[in-house]
Amino acid sequence: MNEIFIRTDKGEYVGGETIFGIVYVHIPQPVESKGLKLKVKGYEKCEWEYSYVEQEGDNWVKHTGDKKDKKEFFRVDIKLIDYPGGFPVGHFSYPFQYTLPRGLPSVFSCVSDGRMKWSATVKYKVKAEVDIPGTKNDLKVTQPLIVREEVKQQNKESQNYTGQGTVRTCCCIPRGDVIVKARLDKAVYQAGQQAEITVDVVNQSSVDIEHFAVKLMRVVKLKGSDPHRDDGRKDTHCVLDTICENKYDGCKSGSQTLKNIPLQLWTKEGERQFELQPGTNGSIVKVHLFAV
Repeated sequence: MNEIFIRTDKGEYVGGETIFGIVYVHIPQPVESKGLKLKVKGYEKCEWEYSYVEQEGDNWVKHTGDKKDKKEFFRVDIKLIDYPGGFPVGHFSYPFQYTLPRGLPSVFSCVSDGRMKWSATVKYKVKAEVDIPGTKNDLKVTQPLIVREEVKQQNKESQNYTGQGTVRTCCCIPRGDVIVKARLDKAVYQAGQQAEITVDVVNQSSVDIEHFAVKLMRVVKLKGSDPHRDDGRKDTHCVLDTICENKYDGCKSGSQTLKNIPLQLWTKEGERQFELQPGTNGSIVKVHLFAV
C-alpha cells in the first residue's frame, strides 16, 4: 500500500521561527502522478448564533441567525519535486523548510455547549500531497502545527493588584473596609503548569469574612457579520466564563490573612485531565485569561 508521512523538527513553534521537516513517501505500487507538493497554512475563524426580531405584517417575529468570519494569516504552496514521467516506485524522503511570519497568534479551538452556540478556531497545518490526476483519491497527509504567541520581555514580570471595599450589612450600614492584595508568582505560564497566587487579606471591618474565592476567568471576543443581513458590517461577540473556582477560609474581624494559593492551569472532566488552552490575540478571535 502506498503511504506518506510528515515529520517536523519540533512540537511547537513561535512566529518568525523556521520549520524544518521531511516528507516520507513509500510507493510499492506504480502511481500516475507527476510530483509531490506541500501546503503550509494558518488561519482563524469564528461563528456565533444570535437572535433578532423583525416585523412581519402586524406581528414582531423572533429569528435566529449566524455571524461569522474567517481570515488567513498565510498560505504557501511549495512544489517539492517533479516527476514528468510518473512517480517512481520505492522509498523516498524530501526535506523542506518554511519560515513562519512574525506576530502569529497562539492556536486555539473551542466550541460552546450553551444556549447560544459559538465556536472559535486559530489553526496552523502542513499538508503533503502526491497529486494523482483524474481522481479524488490523492495520496496525502496533514499534520497540525502548534504555534505559540511570542511573549514580549516587558510582559514577563508579574504585577501587584490591590482592591478595597466597604462591608455593608442590613439597610446598607457600613461596617468597615476590607483590603485585598494579590500577586501571581509570574505573569506567563505554559499549558499544564500550576500557578501560585499570593493573597493578603486585611479585614478592618467589624464583620467576620467566612470565606473568599479565587477564580480563573476567560474572556473570548469574536468579530464577524451575517452576510444575509449586515452588509459586511462586523459586530463583536463577547463571552465571559469561569474556568475554575476554589474557596478558602476567610478572615476574622480586625485580623489579617496571608495565603499562597495554587491555581491549576488545567481542567478536569471525570477522570480525564485537559491542559488549559492559552490566550490568543488574532484579528477576529481574541482570548484573555485573568484571575479574580
